[in-house]
Amino acid sequence: MPGGPLYSYTLGNRDGEGALLFLNATGLNASSYRPLLEQVNFQGSVTALSMRGHGKTELPADPEALQSWQLFADDAAQHWQAIKRPGPLVLAGHSAGAVTALLTARALKPDLLLMIEPVVLPRISVLVARSPLKPWTVMRAPIVRKTLQRRSHFASMEAAAESYRKR
Repeated sequence: MPGGPLYSYTLGNRDGEGALLFLNATGLNASSYRPLLEQVNFQGSVTALSMRGHGKTELPADPEALQSWQLFADDAAQHWQAIKRPGPLVLAGHSAGAVTALLTARALKPDLLLMIEPVVLPRISVLVARSPLKPWTVMRAPIVRKTLQRRSHFASMEAAAESYRKR
């Protein structure tokens, strides 16, 4: 796969002026955004990347050991350097992908950064996350409890489709 063990696909005009690199949200992958990205009116190439632990990406992911999204940003920057397209770069992401795009921007210096629904935490949450109280408070956060209730396995593709059709 081009660029190494991260899965990506490229749409649009690979020889056009500029490139858009799109990073996925937690729980989604590059393929989830394909119907949307196919509709983007962009003169250059549009590359969607599945970050570590998502979709067909092969890099190992250990959520228990993850302490920041910098690892995702490093992966994205390395992947882009391997597949780099000519011209100006637009770096974009959704949710956790938006924050990862912001972190990735330090290395790639894009011409434009688009952040769609970035995860923004209150200052107090950041301070607690950096304190000894983190283990005690994390499990009380509603977003964490909802995330832990998500199913990761289904009996079949049909069962998975039915589960998501309801939403």
